[in-house]
Amino acid sequence: MKSRQMNKVIAMTLAVVFMLVPMVSFAEETEQVDNKGEALIKLYEEYLPEMVDEMEALQAEHQSIREEFRELRNKLGEERKLRKEERRVEQDNFRNELFEKIENGEMTAEEAKAEFEARREEMKAKAQELKEESQGKREEKRERIGENREERKARREELKTAIENDDVDTIKEILQEIAENLEQRIEQEKEKLEELKTQ
Repeated sequence: MKSRQMNKVIAMTLAVVFMLVPMVSFAEETEQVDNKGEALIKLYEEYLPEMVDEMEALQAEHQSIREEFRELRNKLGEERKLRKEERRVEQDNFRNELFEKIENGEMTAEEAKAEFEARREEMKAKAQELKEESQGKREEKRERIGENREERKARREELKTAIENDDVDTIKEILQEIAENLEQRIEQEKEKLEELKTQ
């Protein structure tokens, strides 16, 4: 089963970054995250052994949040399907009510048609408004992800260069920054998760 693009924790042999990875199966994704997480921990073991436990805990928490996101997205997808079906049933019931009013002489066919069209236009306008709002959020998110990706790429290059030059101070600084960034990212994802839960 394919999943949408998801943020991946990526660690190169000598560098570690978080970046988007194109669609992969859940099993492949989990294996990639595990492997890259192990590579990251090896860097911490070598350069910042005092932070290994903290980083392992952060990685575990991040993975847990990602799994919770996946479950919530699946649940929300099912709820969307149910709402769509409910709207279809509601539309059918409305149409049937109009037919009954015509049969009972409460309104003419032209009046019923006009009322039905007005309701359909109202529903189309609401759907369009939601679509535009959603597209705006998606574009903003894509832009933010692109900027973050470029920053991570630059940091990865710095880490790679520091490792090649055996610049231990810079390596430690970047590894500390990675831990801080992951901690911030976890907090942001927790907030997003809570927002999704309340929708």
